[in-house]
Amino acid sequence: MKLASCAILYNPDIEELEINIREYIDNVEILILWLNSTLSDEQKKHLLIDSKIVFMGDGTNVGISYALNAIFNWCISNSYTHILTMDQDSRWINFDGFLNYVKMNGGYIQYGPQINKCNSVICGKKVDFLITSGSIFNISKVLKIGGFRKDFFVDGIDIDFGYKAKINNEQIILVSGVCLEQQFGTRKSL
Repeated sequence: MKLASCAILYNPDIEELEINIREYIDNVEILILWLNSTLSDEQKKHLLIDSKIVFMGDGTNVGISYALNAIFNWCISNSYTHILTMDQDSRWINFDGFLNYVKMNGGYIQYGPQINKCNSVICGKKVDFLITSGSIFNISKVLKIGGFRKDFFVDGIDIDFGYKAKINNEQIILVSGVCLEQQFGTRKSL
């Protein structure tokens, strides 16, 4: 497994992001930070805590689907087989256990952790969909089914991807016993 990782950034808390990155950076070969908003040179320099970190995106908010598709295509053209997708505010509990499970039980299109709760026994279970944050995807399988729906900006991406996986006979695995602390966004009235 050649594992890349990515986080799509939109006005991130730089200090929090740095803490979160340190929890998994040692286990990946590259971390792509996609800029869906601009960062100052000072903020970028602060985030370059490891030589594995690269920036993509020009600071324009292109949404999640576009960014993920661009990152996955770049990864496949650079011989990465799998990718860990992270939100800027997600924090791991037991990433090593999650990664070991994925390595020992390869072959599925997507693996994801429990969100905001954790069982004590690490095991996998087939589910209809998972959120993208904290998931490890098999890149070639994702691209084979067409990637992420381009006309979805943020909402519905996870459910649509689960549907596409299911109709293409691909399986999504929830890994219990590992946990991701996730802050979900809230809708704003216009």
